Amino acid sequence: MDLTNNVGNSYENLDPSTVVNAAGLAPGFACGFTGTTGCSIPGLQIPAYANSGATNHGGTKLTDIYQWRANFTKVLRKHSFTTGFDFERNSFFVHGGGPAEVFGAEQTANPEAPTGTGDAMAAFLIGTAASASRRDTVAPVTGQRSYGFYFMDKWKVTDRLIVNVGLRYDLMLWPGYGAGPSDPTSQVGNIDFNNGTYVIQTKSPDCASAGQAPCVPGGLPQPHVVVSGNNRLYSNTYDNIQPRIGIAYSLNDKTLVRASFGMFNDLWAGVMQTVQGIGGDWPSVAQILTPALNTSNQVATVNWQDPLAGLGSAGLPAPTPFGQVEWYRDPKAKNPYSEQWNFGVQRQLSPNTVMTANYVGSQSHRLTVGGLYNVALTPGPGTPAEVTARQPYPYISPTFYDRSIGNSSYNGFQFSTNHHGSNGLNYLVAYTWSKSIDVGCSGFFGIESCSIQNPYNIKGDRSVSGFDLTHVLTASAVAPLPFGKGRRFANSSGLVNYLIGNWQLNGILTLTSGVPYYVYISSDIPNIGNFAPAIAGNGNVRANQVGDPHLSNPSTQEWFNTAAFAPPAPFTFGNSGRNSLRANWFKNLDLSLFKDFPFGESKSLQFRAEAFNVTNTPTWGIPVNDLNNHAQFGTITTTRSTERQLQLSLKLYF
Repeated sequence: MDLTNNVGNSYENLDPSTVVNAAGLAPGFACGFTGTTGCSIPGLQIPAYANSGATNHGGTKLTDIYQWRANFTKVLRKHSFTTGFDFERNSFFVHGGGPAEVFGAEQTANPEAPTGTGDAMAAFLIGTAASASRRDTVAPVTGQRSYGFYFMDKWKVTDRLIVNVGLRYDLMLWPGYGAGPSDPTSQVGNIDFNNGTYVIQTKSPDCASAGQAPCVPGGLPQPHVVVSGNNRLYSNTYDNIQPRIGIAYSLNDKTLVRASFGMFNDLWAGVMQTVQGIGGDWPSVAQILTPALNTSNQVATVNWQDPLAGLGSAGLPAPTPFGQVEWYRDPKAKNPYSEQWNFGVQRQLSPNTVMTANYVGSQSHRLTVGGLYNVALTPGPGTPAEVTARQPYPYISPTFYDRSIGNSSYNGFQFSTNHHGSNGLNYLVAYTWSKSIDVGCSGFFGIESCSIQNPYNIKGDRSVSGFDLTHVLTASAVAPLPFGKGRRFANSSGLVNYLIGNWQLNGILTLTSGVPYYVYISSDIPNIGNFAPAIAGNGNVRANQVGDPHLSNPSTQEWFNTAAFAPPAPFTFGNSGRNSLRANWFKNLDLSLFKDFPFGESKSLQFRAEAFNVTNTPTWGIPVNDLNNHAQFGTITTTRSTERQLQLSLKLYF
């Protein structure tokens, strides 16, 4: 019997701030863009013309991560028991500016025929912005803690069979904002669409007495505005139970079979990312977003020099929190978790070659699904007021809202052959055949930059993931050239070996399926209010598919059959599938040639000649898939790969 223990802790703090001072261009912009650092120069986005970033400023606050862990191991006959505990506390201090204005074609489009008309530069020249935003706040995200407890038994059943059984539990406490009730940055809020209320984390004073934000105009109580009862905006998660099992069995001296299953929870990355977006909301005035200004069916009413007028002055918030468009999160949402499993066989084909075949699968749950929410429940005709009346909560503007209702699945077959030769020749060939399916937008908080057509029916957006690659083949090799001492040719020492010996050729070949995409229309055809042209991907309705989109000989001038798609009928959703089309295969070959020049006892100088995409083979990007872009619809104007690049370098080893 043997007993060991291990105790450790760590503390890490980072200063992520970058300081870019504003140029002080006071005459050009009204103080609708003001903040704690005064007036700022906004970023300007003019699609197809220009895209300039906003000024940012940094602070001296730090990000800190504290970890403490302890585990104990006891060996008893054929069992090795391990139990332990770990604790993490994370804080993140967001201090950044970012005023911005976006100009779109909609503001100069023909009201009678908006499709394909209008120009973003024209909107810029006449000063009719499509959207404006400002974020200027120090938002301490504090108090995120997780307590983990685990137990594992590594059981050597026989000389050929080993079983690992474990159980882990994590208690995760969601973070809050500010350093406590007296900290002004703790006076932020969150919309709860479960009951149509706006929840303030900490009670704020009346603006009449405070004189500046954060404060509540008219004081509390207010209709549909409540104060959190526990100084938190989110509910904690208590069901992070994660069983795990792994089995390894040796059929013989050359064949090994493995299988495993486990559950895993996200306790940090997605949690901290989600809560960063909300800092500075009403009753503060640090973050304001207006995504639908000067729409094409109305007279321009918002001046680009003061686009945030009426949504909170430099000192006081708007009368209510319900007219702004921000990023909110369901207070009852839970952290994601994934069930993962695999089964594999590994076979030694020769003393230097191993072949592996695996089946891997997973199902993930409680994934974040965002986009505009509180839009009209049903499509149909009507004025903006009539559309608003069809919303679940008509007094709240449609706004961005994250819910933990997403799910995904992955199934894949993986095959690889790995060879390490005694003569220095090494190679690895790996192939994966897989499919990933999810609902909504794929990846880490919407990597597709897409939107859900109908936020009340996310199953209608179930399809292959935006990152799905059906086939992936990679092959790499390292091959010493057969010249010089100890090699097949010119096996000699001295000057000849110094010049022609120690050369090495390397290569990496990558082939993958094309990424998926779909055809869309940038318009609120259903007339539900789900349209934010200023935010990439939001408000896109999928087109109707009226024919076969595939071509026998696609080209960059017509990658798919453009006649196969048409706009949906007014007040309807599109019927084509999300991610139902595929872009060009990715093809790439990198080659390199190395030469070592040894000197001294342990030093060498390495010459490296490298060629990336040596064949200069282009991989075409996603074709223009906006049905409104009549001139370029179906054509390819970008590439996913870079052109051939050559590189020479020297590397010193000592």
